[in-house]
Amino acid sequence: MNKTSNYLQLLVGISIAVVAMYFALREVEFERFLHLVTQAFSKSWAWLLATGALFLIQQYIRAYRQMLLLRSRFPQHDYRTSLSSLCIGFFFINTLPIRMGEVVRPIQLQAQENIPLSNGFAMVFTERIIDLVAALVMFLIVIGYADFQITDDPTTMTVIKHGQNLAIFGLPILLFLLLIFDKKYIKWVPVGKSFLIQFTEAIEAQRKQGRLLTISLLTVVTWGLTGFMYVTAAHAFGVQDQIGYVEGIGVLAFTMIGMAAPNAPGFAGVYEASFMAALALFGCTDENVNFAMAFTFHWWIYLIQSATAFYFLKVDQINISKIWNDLVQTRSNSSP
Repeated sequence: MNKTSNYLQLLVGISIAVVAMYFALREVEFERFLHLVTQAFSKSWAWLLATGALFLIQQYIRAYRQMLLLRSRFPQHDYRTSLSSLCIGFFFINTLPIRMGEVVRPIQLQAQENIPLSNGFAMVFTERIIDLVAALVMFLIVIGYADFQITDDPTTMTVIKHGQNLAIFGLPILLFLLLIFDKKYIKWVPVGKSFLIQFTEAIEAQRKQGRLLTISLLTVVTWGLTGFMYVTAAHAFGVQDQIGYVEGIGVLAFTMIGMAAPNAPGFAGVYEASFMAALALFGCTDENVNFAMAFTFHWWIYLIQSATAFYFLKVDQINISKIWNDLVQTRSNSSP
């Protein structure tokens, strides 16, 4: 990817962030927003601590899954290195624009355990494929079971209800297809053949190692815990009646979609707007509460994640400027 393309993506990302933040803030009263955030930390701090604790547990589980993915080729790879590279890597992903930080985990794995960059990238790609399938499953769960509060029109609600029934019916079919899918069936698929080939190869590699079930269960637990994070945050801001567990998964799905586009540093603006859109969809009508919850959740989790990254940077005596130089060089070497 050349510099012009990078600058263009950055410009698009910042533009999207500015527009998204404008729409997120247009009905927000700053004094009320500040009061809501202060009140959450002073009176509902236990719920916010629970949100942070769930995030840390989820991060530890992700590191274990990453370790298993790498051990299929590198049996010597240990959990401590996996956790360190994951915490540092996700700090860069969540800080730098246009997902530049994606290369940091492979860089750290190469530096700490001499794992080739190509294998590090393959691990990241496999992880993304697995999480994409998990996101599709979560989407069907949300469509099928969430309590939507977007309209009182009976005709529209009837259409939504039919859509929910189709989603509920489609969920077991999707899971069944994932279990039986084989390369030989790809020729009958009209679109997405390249992705399906890569997906089946990634899954088959883990099946041969006897780790597919474990990795699948770890994925379920990881994203399952993430849903509870939104429930605890909802308690902190008094919208627990609107945001239950399935609705929490729905907020997660919306923010994942928002973060897929080119973004500004820290996913600022887009994350808040996506979060608020989901809250409105599930019946949260106070824009001040919605923005306060979205803003607090985003940057509270970012603060905790950053703390884990800086802990490992300090303990492992890793120079952050060296990571940056390696990142720039790696991206430059991969440019056409």
